[in-house]
Amino acid sequence: MVLEAVVSDMDGVIVNTTPAHFESWKLMLAELGRTITPADYQEKLNGMARIEGTRRILPDLDDAAHQKAAERKQALFLELIKEGVEIYQSTIDLLQAARDRGLQTAAVSSSRNCEGILKSIGIYDTFDVVVTGNDVARAKPDPQIFLLAAEKLGRAPAECVVLEDTRNGVDAALRGGFPCVGIDRTGTPRLLEGADLIVGDLSEVDCARLFEMCR
Repeated sequence: MVLEAVVSDMDGVIVNTTPAHFESWKLMLAELGRTITPADYQEKLNGMARIEGTRRILPDLDDAAHQKAAERKQALFLELIKEGVEIYQSTIDLLQAARDRGLQTAAVSSSRNCEGILKSIGIYDTFDVVVTGNDVARAKPDPQIFLLAAEKLGRAPAECVVLEDTRNGVDAALRGGFPCVGIDRTGTPRLLEGADLIVGDLSEVDCARLFEMCR
């Protein structure tokens, strides 16, 4: 197969929403008399859909309580990101270089906040396709979100390199048959094992390397 598209996750790859996600989980759990550490977040929650996250970290709650906790976490997160989010310029640069080489680009996120965030930083219209949590029924590590992006692009999974920073995201890409670059933002590359390439930042990757991954 020949590389035709780059499919990038949003949280942790295009923008640094990790501090806001962690803080909103921390505040929500504190209201319930619970605590969470950064290590807990990375191991159990990063890249996880909200409701799945509450089930994982609050296994003693019933379904209604899980829903309430997830909604509270979301409300706190939306308040925190009103202050703005950090953009990973190296990701923007790589995506622009890909477009300059004639490649298609897609942004995906399990988050239902995806479109709003991409529009707020002025890059929504630079993507050929945007797929969000509103478009899929199954969260990562199910590959549905990546498969839908490839379908909308009119490409086979093997023609699309995925950019991911979480265990669930890497697993989803691999299950879907996508080549995958894992971005290790936390110094724990073991969490991204299985990715075709693991880097600390996308400044370490150029389009030539992406093309090599699809040969």
